[in-house]
Amino acid sequence: MDRQVIEQKFESLRRRLARIRERAPATAAERERDPDAQDVLTLNLTRAVQLCVDIGTHLIATRHLEDFTAFAAAIMTFMGQRQDRPR
Repeated sequence: MDRQVIEQKFESLRRRLARIRERAPATAAERERDPDAQDVLTLNLTRAVQLCVDIGTHLIATRHLEDFTAFAAAIMTFMGQRQDRPR
C-alpha cells in the first residue's frame, strides 16, 4: 500500500467515526428502540475496525516488525485484563 492509499483509509476512517457520532442515540434505551440506528452504528463500527486493521497491518509490514506475534499477544493480554470489557 502506498502513502496515498493509507491517507484514503484514514479519511474513510474519519468518515466512519463522524457517521457514528451523527447517528448514535443519546441513550442506550433510545438505541434499543431504533433498529436503523443500530444498523448504521454496527456497519460503521465494523468498517472502522477493518480500516484500523488494514492500516496497522500496512504499518507493521512496512516497518518490518518481525516480533509481531509478541506484539499481538501483548495486545490480547492487555485486552483480557481490562476491567471495563463486556462480559
